[in-house]
Amino acid sequence: MTSSPLPRRSVAGWLADLAVLLPVLLIALCIVYQVLFALEVVTLGELPGENPPSYDAFLLAGLLGMILGAVVSVTVALSGQKSWLVLLLPALAIVFVIARHFTFDSYYGDDMVRFSERGTGLWGWIAFLAVWAVVATWLTKYVPSLGPPIASTLLLACAMTAVLQQAGH
Repeated sequence: MTSSPLPRRSVAGWLADLAVLLPVLLIALCIVYQVLFALEVVTLGELPGENPPSYDAFLLAGLLGMILGAVVSVTVALSGQKSWLVLLLPALAIVFVIARHFTFDSYYGDDMVRFSERGTGLWGWIAFLAVWAVVATWLTKYVPSLGPPIASTLLLACAMTAVLQQAGH
């Protein structure tokens, strides 16, 4: 009988991975949509204020993914389980915010004004979130008792930022 080079995982470990997989997939799917929108593959609606098709559903999926990711990452850490997928959540959250920042604000209609072009001064905040994501990922990997709660707060801050990016009309 030969031994496997892969470490054995418990059922609880596999369940932890599955629990984290849902928010990872939700956020990643929303990032793809936001990038397609930023690249003008997905276009604005015909009228000012009209979002692209399925825009609200994808945004809601991304926000739900970040909120769910915040809950799941802490739950997995408190259960004593480890999931390498938890390490993806901070990076996905900041990429979501950055991708959204380059999409178009439907308020301006055919003028095609990106959120990043509106002069909202979010670049400093986004840079702070990016540093926070790096720190949260590092802590999640090397200090698992401290990293997931910090990553969770980052996910919630990114969700709030994504909602507030549209404010200011």
